[in-house]
Amino acid sequence: MHITKKVYMNLQKYSELKNKDVLVSYSAGADSTALLYILNKQKDVFNWNIKAVFFNHANSPISEGEDKSLQCAKELTNKLGIELMVHTIDMKKTVNESWEELGRKGRLEFFKNNNFDAIFLGHHEDDQNETTMMQLFRGGGRGVAGMKVKEGKIYRPFLNIRKEEIYNFLREEKLNWIEDPTNVNIDFTRNFWRKFMLPEIEKHYPGYDTSLKNFREKQTMQNNLLYDLAIVDGLEKIINKEVVDISKLSEERKINLVQNLGTSMQSYIEINKIKNALKIFNNTKKNHVILSSSKYDLHLTGNNQLLEVECVPQLNLNKKNNKKMI
Repeated sequence: MHITKKVYMNLQKYSELKNKDVLVSYSAGADSTALLYILNKQKDVFNWNIKAVFFNHANSPISEGEDKSLQCAKELTNKLGIELMVHTIDMKKTVNESWEELGRKGRLEFFKNNNFDAIFLGHHEDDQNETTMMQLFRGGGRGVAGMKVKEGKIYRPFLNIRKEEIYNFLREEKLNWIEDPTNVNIDFTRNFWRKFMLPEIEKHYPGYDTSLKNFREKQTMQNNLLYDLAIVDGLEKIINKEVVDISKLSEERKINLVQNLGTSMQSYIEINKIKNALKIFNNTKKNHVILSSSKYDLHLTGNNQLLEVECVPQLNLNKKNNKKMI
């Protein structure tokens, strides 16, 4: 099936997309160039008002070659009659953050704080495979299920399209694009998987991408089932700041309940941290534990029978010495 047909079929199921102001994240790379061009061709079908945004990662290693990319981006958007916005991300890195993660956070923050109805990203099936493998080697979690075609107002219509299909389309349409010079830098984890690990895996396991796709589908189903179980065990009550009786829950169900609470707050919490928190509750009559996640700190108050949780953004948290930190 042709790439344009795949994109149309991926998007036509979302009736809410019609008659909307949409934004395309456009770097002038192969993926976003094909995406912008295809979406522009289909704008009359969906009655879209399309704009594009180019992100400048100034004063960081991932900004290499962006001047050339921006010039290429301006050429195509001018040709298509699409307004191009340029947004500079604040790339002040902390010790524990990678440049990749900092850039990703900056882009997501921009998407979160704009008034567009839909945002299109060019992630494709090869990106999905890289994400799955990276998440597996980071310890698993919900991330191994990969990205979704739709997450909030973000859409990824290329997720069932391989990188080679994108290149073939660009050549077919005689479109210019810029290869990001940082793509060859294997200091970036994704590039390491892209350039070395996945090609070696494919030599030994031809068609591995189909296996990964099946694995992601199974993980998604399991995650959904575990979320439903957490609802049964009191997840919504905890979110509504009610005290929940966990005395009849198995250890595994307690862990699942707290982990899904973190997911509901858009923060992944390591299983070992949850186990340690529950161990404190089991060994004392009452205690207060703070579970640090990537975005929030969860205040757990309780024992082996009752559990009460307060979710506090990390930047606003005043950590006291008499509270157990995990």
